[in-house]
Amino acid sequence: MMKSENYFGAAEEIKSSNTLANICGSICPAEIFCQAVCSRAQIDEPVAIRKLHDFATTWEANQGCRWPDLTKLTPLPAVVAIVGAGPAGLSCAFELRKLGVVVTLFDSNPTPGGVPVRLIPRWRLPAKVLNHDLDFLFAFLPPLEVLREPISLATLKKKYRVIYLATGLWRDRRLNIPGEDLPKVYHAMDYLNLTQTAPEEVSHFRRIAVVGGGNVSLDVATSAKRLGADEVILLYRRSPLEMKTWQAEKQAATAVGVQFAFQTQPVAILSTGGHVSALRCLHTEMSAERDASGRRIAVPIPSSETDFPADAVLIAIGQDSTLRLDLPLQQTANGRLLVDENGSTSAEGIFAGGDLIRGEGTVVQAVADGKQAAHAINKYLADDKWKRKSTK
Repeated sequence: MMKSENYFGAAEEIKSSNTLANICGSICPAEIFCQAVCSRAQIDEPVAIRKLHDFATTWEANQGCRWPDLTKLTPLPAVVAIVGAGPAGLSCAFELRKLGVVVTLFDSNPTPGGVPVRLIPRWRLPAKVLNHDLDFLFAFLPPLEVLREPISLATLKKKYRVIYLATGLWRDRRLNIPGEDLPKVYHAMDYLNLTQTAPEEVSHFRRIAVVGGGNVSLDVATSAKRLGADEVILLYRRSPLEMKTWQAEKQAATAVGVQFAFQTQPVAILSTGGHVSALRCLHTEMSAERDASGRRIAVPIPSSETDFPADAVLIAIGQDSTLRLDLPLQQTANGRLLVDENGSTSAEGIFAGGDLIRGEGTVVQAVADGKQAAHAINKYLADDKWKRKSTK
């Protein structure tokens, strides 16, 4: 379709598979997904699949979307509750809408979109691209129901035949070191949100120490440098070999001047007059022993303290779920919800997807989870309806 310049057709084909096609066209790490398995790479280089997708969907959005005709569908009553209006929840909701199933969409935030809206920096994902996808989706989805208090799964289950949990991970992990509660110590999600909602609050620091070793820590460090910090140093307790990040993220951080200090483990945040003054660290050595992720374990070296001067410390060491489980759902050893190949949890009629089951995954994985779950939910509803009729 692209070769024949049928860009509308190409965009429609892409969006039939990916609900958030514009967003993924901007930020999907193609080097580890589609392009990593492209057979063209055996000849010269992989086809630039993400860039082609991005071109087609951007072209369509600029020309004006051709909206799909869903008016002929006869919807069922709203028998599915989707908790979480991020990529997985939106994907599931829209796919179910195409199948004729109406949902109620819940989120604790009045603005839908989840991580792409609230955390991914606008220099990576422009607002215009976000709105292309969200405007398209909410032309067909019901208004968002905003949760004013923690959700009760038991209460929802009494009203809905199916619940799809896509609440993501919204609690920052803590270092649990002295000084972590000082002013000007920020955890990743709070900091990234502030860069969008109140950048003036976080744009006056000169020296910033960032703690972490994943893609989020790179977003945090790069954002800090782009906001005008003179010096940003990212400290990681392991070696560069253990730093599992995307190439594009590393390149973006390096391009703006982010510095790196490897095998460096924070032990305290120091202050002068109540203000952050430095991050104290121990150097580490890499053990032959490996953790559950297969990475070598970093062992602190006694009496190897080094102080890194800083007037702000940003902590990005991972996130956990805030979901309150008032129904018995099986979890993995690291606290993620356990699901089968269809996204079904151990509880009857409850499905889950996205970061809640994967840990810190990607937008495209969450979209895929939502789509897969939607078809499993549709089948479940059909089987459930037949079962209930047969017992009368």
